[in-house]
Amino acid sequence: MIAAGRNEVSVWDIVSLQCVEVFAVKAGDEKTTGVMLEAYKALEAPRDTDILIHSFTNHESKFEENSIRAVASPFDCKFMITGGQDRKIRFWDTSRVENSGVVLGLDMDEAKPRHSTNTFDTIKFHFEFTQSNKNIILVTETTYPLIISADRDGVIKVVS
Repeated sequence: MIAAGRNEVSVWDIVSLQCVEVFAVKAGDEKTTGVMLEAYKALEAPRDTDILIHSFTNHESKFEENSIRAVASPFDCKFMITGGQDRKIRFWDTSRVENSGVVLGLDMDEAKPRHSTNTFDTIKFHFEFTQSNKNIILVTETTYPLIISADRDGVIKVVS
């Protein structure tokens, strides 16, 4: 298991050097997953001198702000627990990803994430989709009906 990239853990078959599964957090909906399969291909091992020169590239530094820092996956268990810089602890059910969820760190106004599994090429991707609550619409009953909408910018709109 490798915690790399933006809030994701990849599982590799070390004998064949193939990525077999990815557990990732995505913002938005399932239509915007944007999977780049090239990112899950094994690279040639660097020479000893290259390790020190290129140990932290500019490409990797942009992932630093929202990455997983801890992974716990006990041997012979069907779950994984991750913790990262987004200050959320996630329980991943590795056999039924729809049973996964955020255990700690979900804000009160934050919607519960959805989970789904998709297969691209030969890699199984397990996604957690976070929904943004930018446009919450409420209907109230007074002497006349109103539609009230609000967003995180603090703008409240009332339409009668």
